[in-house]
Parts: sequence; structure tokens; C-alpha cells
Amino acid sequence: RWGEEMPFLIFIIIAIILTLLVNKKRSSRGNRYYPRKSDRKCKALRRKLLNLVHHDTADRLISYAESKHPGKSERWYLEKVIYDLQRGR
Repeated sequence: RWGEEMPFLIFIIIAIILTLLVNKKRSSRGNRYYPRKSDRKCKALRRKLLNLVHHDTADRLISYAESKHPGKSERWYLEKVIYDLQRGR
């Protein structure tokens, strides 16, 4: 009986050990989040937009730009809305 179940038990034990090792590696990195350069750029653009208009208006303008120009990056939409506001469009 144990002969038939032994390979399955070994597989389960190896899977548990690998899961523990992967989780330990992830947790050893710490809980710090360092945004990528593009994330920081978007954050700066969002602040710039919010200096120009209220939060609700900014969200509405971005949604409108997304509907007119689907598939662009977040950075593109932010730059487009800011550009249009500064040009008085």
C-alpha cells in the first residue's frame, strides 16, 4: 500500500518545500516599493494635471481622451489632457 502512495507523497513534500522557498525569497526583498521611472513620470504628470483642474474634472477629461484614442498609455493620456488644457481646447 505505501509503495503506491509513496511517489505521490514525495511529490507533495517537494511541492511544499518549493512553495516555502519561493515565499521566503519574495519576503526577503522587503515590503518596499520603488516605482519605475515611468510610474514616477505619470505621478508627476497627474500632480501637474491636478494643479490645473479639480480631481473629478481630471478623471472626466482622461476618460474622454481614452474614449477618443483607445489603446494609449496612461502617460500619453495625461500628456494629451494637459496639452489640451494649456492650449485652451
